[in-house]
Amino acid sequence: LGETAEQAVTIAKEYELVTEERVDDKPALSQTGKGEIRFDQRQRVPASMEMEYRIEMRAPQVTVTIPVTVSARLLDEAEAEQVVKDRDESIAAARARMEEMRQNREQVAVDGDELDKLLAALVSESPSRAGAAALRLARVEPVEERRREVAEALEPLLSQGGVAAVAAVEALGTWGGAEDVPKLIAMLDEGNMVVRQAAITALGKHADERGAEAVAQHMSSTQTRRQAGQALRSMGAAAEAAVAPLLDHADWIVRLEAAKILGDIGTEKSIALLEAFRANSRGTGITEADKAIKAIRERQSDGTEGQ
Repeated sequence: LGETAEQAVTIAKEYELVTEERVDDKPALSQTGKGEIRFDQRQRVPASMEMEYRIEMRAPQVTVTIPVTVSARLLDEAEAEQVVKDRDESIAAARARMEEMRQNREQVAVDGDELDKLLAALVSESPSRAGAAALRLARVEPVEERRREVAEALEPLLSQGGVAAVAAVEALGTWGGAEDVPKLIAMLDEGNMVVRQAAITALGKHADERGAEAVAQHMSSTQTRRQAGQALRSMGAAAEAAVAPLLDHADWIVRLEAAKILGDIGTEKSIALLEAFRANSRGTGITEADKAIKAIRERQSDGTEGQ
């Protein structure tokens, strides 16, 4: 401990890490450094930190040295509000661009002859040919009277794995119906991360509570959180019941994202839950809860709630 003022304490810090493993009689890895932390006693948080480190990694006849500087300071209220504002504006702009791209992306119509050829290719012994056909089907406009025929033809590809399975999952999102939701849910157990992500996105195209419940369970994984959040938003009010329990999730990032999603899709049912979430939150959690409640009330007033 160094200088102590009425509201702040200065802390001198020295750091040393060395491995027992040695190279040329020196540690194979070492990190040493020193610096100063200024602790705000009133707010009970560090107000600033300055640290200088030196990292050395050794191999026979080779030494790599890396200097590292760590500098941090506590933002004041105005700066913190500006950071949150800039972040929210960036997210809103990105979502607007994504929505514009989605609306402008025209699905290509497919005639009967081409559809017959694609269906024939799905049963090809060549996985690449079958996968290419499935990928094409994912990109064309479904023919209503042949939806079931195509969906049933896609099902065998789900067990092939790899690119063919990913393409089949995407196509099933386009051509499938409520009866195909359990098949897509089953794909969420695949070891292949890309298949899981594709299945989550495909389920997002079906406003089905079963799919929402399954997708919500993948909010806790950093590998699938983005796709899951987008899918739940796409499902709309059908996903509300599945998202609500996430407000009590052990991971604060998941809790925060759940509040944001409910702000986008929630109805009157979510307001009390968001108010309880707000009461147990602080900082950004309170901000996001307020924004979500406001968004729901605005949808109630303009008659778009649940749409």
